Amino acid sequence: MAIVEIPTRIDIASYKYEIALDNEIYTFQFTYVDRLQRWVLNILTIDEEPIVMGITLHSNSDLLGRFANASLPQGKLMCYDIEGELKSAGRDDLGVRVKLLYQEAQ
Repeated sequence: MAIVEIPTRIDIASYKYEIALDNEIYTFQFTYVDRLQRWVLNILTIDEEPIVMGITLHSNSDLLGRFANASLPQGKLMCYDIEGELKSAGRDDLGVRVKLLYQEAQ
């Protein structure tokens, strides 16, 4: 069971890319929402059909665990605050102070 760091960007506030997780390809769409002061993740199929929309990226919690959708990646997706402060990622923190990690399914 490997842990993979999901690539992120802070130079732009909204972007998307395709990523392979557990032998499936997904589209991850990231948006920084000023009103919430949080990053939000949408997970879509490779054809950009929504699977789960509007996941707020909170530190140190399983971001996918509350969803019952067989189309989602089967592992665990979480944000990890490397400074141990349990703070969520601000505009310039995602991928720097707060890492987005995926633990592959068994």
